[in-house]
Amino acid sequence: MKNKNIIYIIGFMLITLIIAIMYLFRYSTITINKDLLNTKWYKYNNTTGYYDVFELTENSFNYYKADNTNNPNEYDNCKNYRYNKMTKTFTLDCNKKVKISSYSKDKLVLEIDNKPQTFFNNINASINYEFELVFGKSMIDYKKEKSQILETIKINEQKLLEVLKENEYSKIIFMGDKCTSVDCVLSLDIIEKNNTQTINMYYFDYSDITNQLLNKLNQIDNKFERDLNFYNGLYPRIIIVKNNKLVDTYELQCQGFNCNKYNINEF
Repeated sequence: MKNKNIIYIIGFMLITLIIAIMYLFRYSTITINKDLLNTKWYKYNNTTGYYDVFELTENSFNYYKADNTNNPNEYDNCKNYRYNKMTKTFTLDCNKKVKISSYSKDKLVLEIDNKPQTFFNNINASINYEFELVFGKSMIDYKKEKSQILETIKINEQKLLEVLKENEYSKIIFMGDKCTSVDCVLSLDIIEKNNTQTINMYYFDYSDITNQLLNKLNQIDNKFERDLNFYNGLYPRIIIVKNNKLVDTYELQCQGFNCNKYNINEF
C-alpha cells in the first residue's frame, strides 16, 4: 500500500509539473497581436527634437533612441526577446524588460524603465500628442492663437526696401507654405515676445516674393539669395540687415520644444 501511495504521489506531482510547464509555455510563446508586428512606432522626444522608434518582428526587437550624438543607448544591443502573454512583458537579451500597458490599432503605450511611453504609428500623431501634453492645446489651436502677431509686423515690398536702408539693425522673418515643422509654430511665441522689446522686427510673406524683388535685393547686396527656396524652408528664415547690407541669416531651429536660445538679446 505504501508503494502504491508513493506511486500515486509521484504520478500526481509529475502531472502537476507537466501542467505547470504547459501553462508557462502557453504564456511564454510569441502570441503578440499582429497589429504590433512589423510596424514602426514613433514617440516624439520633445527635449531632443528626434523620434524614438520602436519596432517588433516575430523574431527581433528594436528600440532606437535618436539624439544629436553618436553615443549608443542602453537598448542598442537588445535584439532578441521572449514574450510573456500573461504579464504582457518582453524579456530582452540585454537584461532589460519592456511591458505593454495598452495598445490599439494606431497607439501603443509601453512601460520602459518603469515609465509609461506613448507611441503612434503615425509621426504627426506623435508630435501632436506630445505638443498637447506640454502646451495644453493642439498645434492647430496654438498656431491660430499666435498667428496674429505676423499680421501685426507684416510688411510689403516697398517697406522692405525702406527697412534695408535704415541705420539700425532689423530682423526680417520669412516663412512660406513649406514651413510646417513644429519650430514654425513655436516661432510665433518667440516673435511675439521679442516684438514687445524691439520695433526692428518684420515679417515678409514668402508668397509675396517675386523674381523681380529677388533681383533688386541681390543688386543691393549680392549676399541675398536669388533662389526662392531659400526663403521657403522647413524652418523660419531670419535675415538681419542694416545700411543696405545683409549682416547675417539663419534658420530658427529649436531643440525639441525648447527655444530658449532665441532670447531677447540674441534673436
